[in-house]
This record gives sequence, C-alpha cells and structure tokens, in this order.
Amino acid sequence: MKINKTIKKLKLILFNNLHLKILSFFVALLMWINISSYSNAKYQIHGYIDVINIPPDIEVKSVKPEKVSIVLEGRKNVLNQSELTNISIYVDGKKLKEGKNVLPVQVLLPSEKIKVVSIRPENVIIYARKISQNQPEEEIK
Repeated sequence: MKINKTIKKLKLILFNNLHLKILSFFVALLMWINISSYSNAKYQIHGYIDVINIPPDIEVKSVKPEKVSIVLEGRKNVLNQSELTNISIYVDGKKLKEGKNVLPVQVLLPSEKIKVVSIRPENVIIYARKISQNQPEEEIK
C-alpha cells in the first residue's frame, strides 16, 4: 500500500505539466545548438603561393618556399570546407626586379568574418630574371 502511494506521487511529479516540461527541454536544446554554432574555431591550411602582377619584362624562376601555412579563425558555421577552398594565397609581384626579391605573403579571404591569425613564413624569396629583348616572342595563333 505504501508502494502504491509512492508510485502515485512519482507519477504526479513526473507527468504533471508534462507539456511544459517537454517544451522547456526543446527550448534549452535550441539555445545550446545556437550558442555552440557561434563558437570560434581555428583552422590551419597549407597552400601554394601565386605570384600576380608580374611585369612583362620579368620572368619568375623560383619561389622559396613554394607553400605556406596559414592559421585562420572564425565561427564554426562560417568556416566550412567550401569557404576554405576559396582562399587565395599570393605575392604581389609588381615591384619585382632581377635577382633575389623578398616579398610579403598576402591572403585574400572569401568572407570578412574570417581572420588570419598567422602566416608562416610571412615573407618568401622570389628569384626573377629579365627577359631579353633579342629573344623571339611566341606568335599568337
């Protein structure tokens, strides 16, 4: 008899206002999902360097090192794999001259919500040479 009273009390406690208890559980779950999706994440990517804006009389012989390591930071929901593939790593070669050139690495990001934390190495060495005027140019077909 005492067990029946205890079971009835438990049922009353558990199932009284059950719809409000279920609703509060789903509200808490949605809040947790919302907060966890806005947390920041860091990603490290490795990529080859492009040399852009090369003067027409200069030829790039080599870039040392060819790859750099970049650490990015942003929200988890912004930093997905498709965003990471749209990152451009480049060196602006408009001031290239013959010989050894030390130029800073630059990164073009697909979104303003992503920040560059570090670039290693920050500078690359580009060896370039002048194209001689006597060298015949290829014909455009």
